[in-house]
Amino acid sequence: MELNIKHQSDLLKNNYVYGSKEIYNNDIVDTSSRPLNERQYTLVLTFIRDHLDNIPDIASKNTCVRLLIDTKNLSLADSLNLSDVMKMVDELNYRYYHNDNPKKLNFKNQDRKFLTALLDRMFQGDRCDICTCYEKKKLWNGFLHHIHYQPKNGEAEIFVRAMREKGNESVYSEFEKLMQENRCRDAAKLLQKKKGTSVLLRNMDYIISRMNREEEQTFLLEFPEDCSTLILLQLLFRYEGRQKKDGRIFKFTQHNLMKVHYETPEESEKCQSRLTEEQVKEVGKMIRSKLIEKLRNRLGKVYIEPSMKNYALPLAENTSQEGFGVLSKGSRIPIDEGKKLRAFTYWEKVNDIDLSVFALTEDGDRREFSWRTMSIHKSGAITYSGDETSGYLGGSEYFDINLPEFKALYSEYRYLIFCDNVYSGTNFSKCFCKAGYMLRDWEDSGQVYEPKTVKSAYRINCESTFAYLFGIDLLTNEFIWLNIAKDSKSRVAGDTTLSFLTEYFCLTEIMNMYDFFSMMAEKIVEDPMKADVVVTDCEIECADEIEIIREYDFEKIRALIEDAK
Repeated sequence: MELNIKHQSDLLKNNYVYGSKEIYNNDIVDTSSRPLNERQYTLVLTFIRDHLDNIPDIASKNTCVRLLIDTKNLSLADSLNLSDVMKMVDELNYRYYHNDNPKKLNFKNQDRKFLTALLDRMFQGDRCDICTCYEKKKLWNGFLHHIHYQPKNGEAEIFVRAMREKGNESVYSEFEKLMQENRCRDAAKLLQKKKGTSVLLRNMDYIISRMNREEEQTFLLEFPEDCSTLILLQLLFRYEGRQKKDGRIFKFTQHNLMKVHYETPEESEKCQSRLTEEQVKEVGKMIRSKLIEKLRNRLGKVYIEPSMKNYALPLAENTSQEGFGVLSKGSRIPIDEGKKLRAFTYWEKVNDIDLSVFALTEDGDRREFSWRTMSIHKSGAITYSGDETSGYLGGSEYFDINLPEFKALYSEYRYLIFCDNVYSGTNFSKCFCKAGYMLRDWEDSGQVYEPKTVKSAYRINCESTFAYLFGIDLLTNEFIWLNIAKDSKSRVAGDTTLSFLTEYFCLTEIMNMYDFFSMMAEKIVEDPMKADVVVTDCEIECADEIEIIREYDFEKIRALIEDAK
């Protein structure tokens, strides 16, 4: 069914379209640079292709780059700076050529012509931020050579010469020079002024580790007022989370897939920016106080269901996830006593997907339960359905876990981690796969196992062959939501490291939805009928005009986080 133009326009205005911009009196106002989810992006792309000639500014760089690639409409480039062209090159290289190495380009002539035209348009405007481009000078040099770029005007000539000659005039180069001269406060001020508060705070460990005690105290007292709530929350989890003593773990997302790097012993030995436990606690305490101050009294009277303490904040969730059973990473659900847990996966359009379970200690030691090992681990504590290898038209695997028996038999383990991998090597995005869980009575109650209809399940559609599904905390008897796609081509589960997942297990201890809304409430009330806002995970009686926020309302929660600037 086609939407009429007016309806599409209304949807665009009400669904964070154009990178979460709001429209007031026909003026576009930048309220967020958060990328659109897939549902929103498809709507915007269709609308632009069919109805828009003059496209307004787009706040999200990611959304703008995607639209530019999909429409080839060069007017979209007016929302970008020259430095964003490398983001375009990376996205184009990955999506069309399945190559995630921007140092090795092999574009077709039509793409070279498109990128050349894009550069020419950039040099005609006032968006040639050479200083920022210096940060990726080697990539720029290789890219310009690959497309055989010839400057068309004086500004382009200056830029091409700057990228090809020696020297680096980036902000980071100047920042590093000041740090080497032990002028840490000057370096911090430079970074904040020219790169922004977010970049300054992401380099905070490095800066503080070089300061003496007096400089450190001054730096913390002068903590930037323009720090966003989202950055404060990210920093809170960074400084109040579990501190690893055996090497740091670095995580970042590229092309919607998680990449993980474990610090090597050599890297750890060279590291000179590690803070002491006392410094970490002090910074964490300061971050929390700033967060409380920023959020105070933003809502009126609020009723908060006590069970909201089980749910983590959706700081890094895809907002297209919605509905019952789909939660933010690190959320916990109590498992009823006397129930067995069945974790399952279901697939179509692919020959074989494997479900596996790993038992994990607090220190990261593990034991594998999968089609490769279950002949060894057979017991009443954990039961495996068997390896299904002929499921192109519909296949399923599951594990049944008797938690009391499992804890008695494998008492050294704290967590269970469930994983899915496509054994036949196809990415999840090229097939249909769902994963989920259900609680079942131990006595045969005649319950029908039909994985396609289980509500607490979600679709796995990442550009990867491997996904972390969910976990179980054996100590607290709680289900832990993960839903993480890892950048991996693994076709079996046993060759991937799991220790980086443990930080998700303590998120609700640091900050949960109950804590967040408590900070924002002018007053917490016990009667939902007297509240202006009700935060709950269950059906509740309240007045019609009251705002209700549930555990899966990611859009509403992220909007509150972004509005609290």
